[in-house]
Amino acid sequence: MRAWDKIVGWTVGVVGSLLWAVSLAIYQRRMEPSGFWRDPADGGLHPNLGSNNTYWPRDVRELAILLAVAGLIAVGRSSVRAVIVAATLGVAWFGADIWLDRIDIDGSSAMVLLAGAGCAAVTVAAVAVGRGSPSERISYLAASTAVVLASVPLSITNPWNEPLTEPDEIRINHAIKIMDAVLSVALLAVAVALVARMMRTARSRWLVPAGALVAAMGFVLLIVLGPGAGAGWVLLVLVAIPVALVGIATAWDVSDARLARIGGSALLLLPCSIFVLFSLGTWLGGQLTALAANPPINSADEDIAQPPTMALIGLGIAAVSLWLSGIAGRPQPVEDEAVAGLAS
Repeated sequence: MRAWDKIVGWTVGVVGSLLWAVSLAIYQRRMEPSGFWRDPADGGLHPNLGSNNTYWPRDVRELAILLAVAGLIAVGRSSVRAVIVAATLGVAWFGADIWLDRIDIDGSSAMVLLAGAGCAAVTVAAVAVGRGSPSERISYLAASTAVVLASVPLSITNPWNEPLTEPDEIRINHAIKIMDAVLSVALLAVAVALVARMMRTARSRWLVPAGALVAAMGFVLLIVLGPGAGAGWVLLVLVAIPVALVGIATAWDVSDARLARIGGSALLLLPCSIFVLFSLGTWLGGQLTALAANPPINSADEDIAQPPTMALIGLGIAAVSLWLSGIAGRPQPVEDEAVAGLAS
């Protein structure tokens, strides 16, 4: 039996570990505001506060952790055991991330140690997931949520006004774009890996990978273009995510009418999700900033925790898509060819 889904799952878990270590140990302290500013009105000193996108390293770290969680679910072939192991590691990882941010861990040596610890944790968890009974519903939910999360890097950017002129700011901006591109491509790759064993129809075997490739190319293009993409960003997200969700559904033998309903529901739900993103995401962002003992964001800007909020939004959209697909009530097909031969 080909095990490339396991290979992809473990690989993206390692990639997530490396991105997490770099964004925490190299960029977090560099981005945190420090010092004071003097109010010309009363001469008083006030601490410098953050602004929009100041805490982009936190977004990268959280998305990297979620990438590793999705990778472990793929390694465990979407079994219940895999979800439990991956979720347990993810919760512990999020907690460790907040604590390490709070104690201001920093430097190249710390980055190497964190990367090694993350890769080791992913490898141990990959062994622990074992070979449970695959669940089509878990595959569908995890893959669809990964597709939604793949759009998040498009909005992870630097906090400075364009055009950038300082060499250090330019270097950081390039690093952000590289990490964003890697995260988008890795999330789409793991989405394909999650449904690989379900691709039994002729159209799904080319449509699912092709859809992921086209979405990845579009996302990377907009990441490179940056904020100047403007309306193109919104247009791509509103088109790419529904199309990608339809592509995920084609891994199963879903009728064209159901595919149309899945795409239409995603198109309607995405704009509605903006309210959840700004309300829940802003509250959660403020809480995470306080827990990490970082300077708050000024009241004129937003402190949005995008990855965890978008993970919840993606899971909700995925659940609606799963319901519309009609596959939830289908009997579990025989997954292994050897078992199929015995059964016959």
